[in-house]
Amino acid sequence: MEKVLELRPGNADAYFDLGYAKMKMGNSTAAAADFTRAIEVDPRHAKAYFYRGTISEFNLDAAATLADYDKAIELDPNNDIFFYTRARTRASKGDRDGAIADYAATIKLNPKLEAAYIQRAAELERKMDLSGAIADLTKVIELNPRLQRAYDSRAYLYDQSKLYAAAAADYTKILELDPTRLRLYALRGHMYRLNGEYDLAMKDYSVTFQTNDIPAGVYAGLGEIQLVKKLYENAVLSFSKAIEKEPVEPSYYHGRAAAYRALNKAGDAKKDEKKAAQLEKQFPF
Repeated sequence: MEKVLELRPGNADAYFDLGYAKMKMGNSTAAAADFTRAIEVDPRHAKAYFYRGTISEFNLDAAATLADYDKAIELDPNNDIFFYTRARTRASKGDRDGAIADYAATIKLNPKLEAAYIQRAAELERKMDLSGAIADLTKVIELNPRLQRAYDSRAYLYDQSKLYAAAAADYTKILELDPTRLRLYALRGHMYRLNGEYDLAMKDYSVTFQTNDIPAGVYAGLGEIQLVKKLYENAVLSFSKAIEKEPVEPSYYHGRAAAYRALNKAGDAKKDEKKAAQLEKQFPF
């Protein structure tokens, strides 16, 4: 390549190729210099701007990074990777609207790029546009029906949207793909419980009890069901187990207090309500 440059010093592509090779070898300073030479020879060399921008990003020079990405896109507005990379940069700088716009441009150019939907879903979630995020993850699942993390993320968003049956269905799909993920039974159990499907919830919780580390939330979820079913003594035991594992969670004391009140144990109930109030004051979030 150096020989080519000796013979053809006005060859922008040769400078670019040399810079790209140096970048791959880890010599980013020399690579940036070669990309700059390529731009000097051909000011419309979009890839030279783009890769020089990636080096500036590595060096934490945000202004130079975005300036080069902007120029690369101006010169080659049909390159989906340019838009996708600028979107990631904008997102890292807190420019969510700019990132979302760039992900949209990426998707328009390349509708099958899963990563663009996943990243846009994350930005939409941060903007509390849960339905938009769910739509993007649904598209990812259409493109790749075996991608477990897409189901994981969508199930969480369904939960946040109080669409508990849909969340449970996503956890079911993950378990079909990977039956070894036993901790998902606890999550699906919570979704069933919140949807009023108590028998299904208890069945899932029972699977969780076969694992070595039972989350406090499983005991608390079981306690909530036992309250509904008026199994108050059992509820006291379940909430007590939850408190043993996570003694700073106020809701567990509230749950046990409710069971104590149903058993006409007002003194015990008051102690738990007092403890819950102390924890809520101590840990307001």
